[in-house]
Amino acid sequence: MSLICSDSKFALVEMRKKSFSEVVSHIYDVDLILVEGYKEEKLTKIGLCRAAGGQGFTSDLSEFIAIVTDAEDIDTELPKFDLDDIEGLADFILKNKDSFTHSHELGHSC
Repeated sequence: MSLICSDSKFALVEMRKKSFSEVVSHIYDVDLILVEGYKEEKLTKIGLCRAAGGQGFTSDLSEFIAIVTDAEDIDTELPKFDLDDIEGLADFILKNKDSFTHSHELGHSC
């Protein structure tokens, strides 16, 4: 475990995997949390797939509300964003913010 602190900052680094509940319990007063990993959690998901990786998506496309990819051969009716389309993806997230999982649905008060 490592602890870093000053008059205005505090950080604790632990070398162990934390559950999603543990991680979220430390987050307060935010409008949106973007999560990487925790695939087993029942969260609203946007899929990411790089053509060069050759591994495909981590879940079935039906589990996503949109996808981000540079692969040309993906046939889907989901909103599809290029890897470099940051503004388009951000706009999609803002326009669809009410369809995302909310903290009270997870049993958290953040």
